[in-house]
Formats: sequence, structure tokens, C-alpha cells
Amino acid sequence: MPKRYILLFILGFLLLPLLFLLPGKIAPKNVASVAQSGPPGRVQIANLKGYGKTIVTDQNKLLRGGAAWIFKYARQINLLGYTREPTYWQKMRENGINAVRIIAFDPWQRSEGYIAMKLIAENAKDREEISQDTKDFLDHLDAVVDLAAQYGMYAVINYHDVGKYQDCQPRNPQQAGKDIVCPTTFKYITKFWNLVAPRYKNRPHVIYEIANEPVSDRNGGNWFPSDFRLDPYLKDQKTLYDLIRSKAPNTHIIMLSFANTTTFGNPRTMKVVADDLNQLGIDWSNTSIGFHPYATGGSSKDIRDLMAKYPVVNTEGNFPPKVTIQDPDAQKTESMDGELFGVQTMERLGISWFQWKIDGYDHFQNNYVGVLKKDAQQKGYFWN
Repeated sequence: MPKRYILLFILGFLLLPLLFLLPGKIAPKNVASVAQSGPPGRVQIANLKGYGKTIVTDQNKLLRGGAAWIFKYARQINLLGYTREPTYWQKMRENGINAVRIIAFDPWQRSEGYIAMKLIAENAKDREEISQDTKDFLDHLDAVVDLAAQYGMYAVINYHDVGKYQDCQPRNPQQAGKDIVCPTTFKYITKFWNLVAPRYKNRPHVIYEIANEPVSDRNGGNWFPSDFRLDPYLKDQKTLYDLIRSKAPNTHIIMLSFANTTTFGNPRTMKVVADDLNQLGIDWSNTSIGFHPYATGGSSKDIRDLMAKYPVVNTEGNFPPKVTIQDPDAQKTESMDGELFGVQTMERLGISWFQWKIDGYDHFQNNYVGVLKKDAQQKGYFWN
């Protein structure tokens, strides 16, 4: 080989490593490592904007949350692959999301009579299915919790039904307005938290949300703070709180998860309900109150009154009626204080939030990046 070729070969060999010092230019990124930072520390409680208390990261930042669904039927038809893919978690992190609400949706499936994870034996044939369902669920939950940790994100594990904690039978027009007690529902939620609470008690980035929107009568009513009676609803919340706290002494717990924030003039507001719950004995140094601003009356006043005394977090905010998104829900959240998006209101008030309908690649790109993030950047309230 001529000397000039030998010299060129040696020179090329020596210069090759320099190419990898030019990120994004010639050498490809290592996609899996871009956003990985390890698990954050436990959430704290702070007053960031002067309106009242919320939960914040270990770096004193708001939680800004996306979503990941977990349930048996969706696994069976391969709808949940995104939840286990690092690229999905990286996409969230790169777009300003630092938390995820893990929606454990089997409770809703079960209450509606659809395919759902079995946790309690209702007949002699159930035991084998319970064993396999439990394994599949925990394997999936482990994977999502681990990915959240790898990407430096918080994980809120949410037991997700809509009402039906006391009134849990399938809808029946003849039963309208009547309480239909289903004793296995409370047994089911108790089994859920007996499984989950101790499993992640030492994972500092994990948070437990006791029950999604626990108060309704299954026929379209009783969705408001004024419907949270002491007995059974608040006593049930306290029973579950005590159970979880006994299994996970240091894990943050979110309670109540109101579906609506206003009472339209009824004096039993969210703050009054929280005062009643407080009388049962709650340690608010590591507990907060969840709310969903579906019906707000156009104002954040009841939220501000609540957060002035108790830590709050918006665990589910949807898109307003005037905004077009992909695959919209029938139920929309009402704008507050003249601000179109609830997230803008949360940012102004200093409240951690989780957005609905941004789960999965398509929803995240179209609804979050293409709608919500775009609005935040245009109006100057984007946080990243």
C-alpha cells in the first residue's frame, strides 16, 4: 500500500472519534439516554405563587403530568405498547412533562360489566384467573413505574372508576335515584391497595391516588362536592387512607379527587368537605386533595379557597368545549377566570396538574404538542 494511503488511513482513524463529539451533526444521538436522569426524590408541599399549597417536585417545580393506561382488556388487544416504550417517555420529557398519571382502569371495566382483572374470588373457578391477572397487572405496573424512574418522572398510581364505590351495579333505569350497595366493590379496592401500596413504598417518585371521582349515584347525579357525605364517603376515604398509610408510611397520598370544583351556590364546598375529612384525622404534611375542573362555574374561587388551607393537585384536566382535539370526550372542562385552558389557570395559581386525553403517541402529538403546548407557547405560560 502506498505511504500516502497509509497516512490517510491513520489520520482518518485518529479523527474518527472527533465525529462523535459533534452531537446532532454527524454522530447519531443515543436516544435512550437523552432524558434519563434517575428517579426524583419524594414530592414536597409548597406555596409557589401565593395562592396556597400544592405538591411540587424535589426541585420545587410543579408536577406537569401526562398519562399511561393499564388494564387487562387493552393488554389483550395490544393497545398499551406505548406504555413500555422508552421513546414515549422520552417524548414526554422532551416536551415539558415530568410526571405521569397511571390509570389503573380495570375497576371501571369491572363495574361496567366488561373484561377486567379479577382480584377477588366470586366463585370457585376464579382463583386461577386471579393469580394470572395479578401477575400480568403487577408486571405491567412495575414496567411503567420503572420507566418513570429512569426518565426522572413522578408516577401517580390512580385506582380508576367513576363513582360506583358504593353504587356499583350496571345502570338500570328502574333503580334511578336509589342507592344500590355492592359489597364486593369495597373489597376489590381494598385488595388493590393491599397489593399496590406496599410494593412501591420505597420508590420515592411514586404517589398514590386513592380513588378517582368516588361520589356519584350511577345515574348522572351526585357529582359535586356537596354530595360528599360523611357517611359513607368520607369514612370510606379515611379507611382507605389508613390502609395505604399503614403499608406505605412515606408515600404521598391524594384523596377525594372531586369531579367538579363548584357547588353552584350550595354552601358545602370542597373546603367544607375537606374540613370534615380533616376531623377524621389526616396528616396533611404528606397528603393532598385532588380535583378535576369539569364544572367550575367559570371561576377558580373554590379552588383558591381550598388551597389556602390544604395542599391540592389537579389530577385530571380535560380540554374545553371550544377547542378541537383528536378523539374528544363528551365531557369537557370549563374554562376559568377568562383563561381558555385549565392548564393556564393552574400555572398562574401554582397548582400541579395532569392532563387528560394526551395518552399514547397520537394523542400526545396531536392534543398536547399540537394544541396545549402550542397555546402555552403562544400565550407565554409554557413552563419548559
